[in-house]
Amino acid sequence: MAIIASYPVASPEEGDYLLGTKIQISGQQVNPTANFTIESVRALVLGDKEISVQLTNAEVLNLATTPQLLIPAPGVGRYIEILSAAILFKEGTIRDTLIYDDTIQFAIGTRSFGFIPSKTIEGDLVYLIDISAGTIEENTDLVLQTASTSITGGGTIEVNIRYKILDSTDF
Repeated sequence: MAIIASYPVASPEEGDYLLGTKIQISGQQVNPTANFTIESVRALVLGDKEISVQLTNAEVLNLATTPQLLIPAPGVGRYIEILSAAILFKEGTIRDTLIYDDTIQFAIGTRSFGFIPSKTIEGDLVYLIDISAGTIEENTDLVLQTASTSITGGGTIEVNIRYKILDSTDF
């Protein structure tokens, strides 16, 4: 058996692994030793999740009539808490301009937040979302939508969100 004190001390980084023991409830486990990523341990401890949703140009152009689902309703007694969000507006294969005449926003039920004011976007642009204080509706989808009547141009949108699911029985 190795002497653990003989290993060098290092700071963990994204992509690194931790050595641990995986408990198996049923059946007989031959080797319970397992590797865990730093990210999986962080998410387990903090209880947060991270997603990335890519919208095609057609989905972006139709945001006014077809809001895009980002996170599905989590279930009865559960709430989506947004911790952080950012949107990458990415130009198309040729230098396109994305133009919209009203705000693009996130919505959970009847609450809208993270307003991105109307603008002309040329080239790639990352927009950080302001998560304002307010109530959260139970068991509702998180969508990206707009009231814009005119969205034109090329390019796509990528939405990155870090969030938690709150359970009313845990309060």
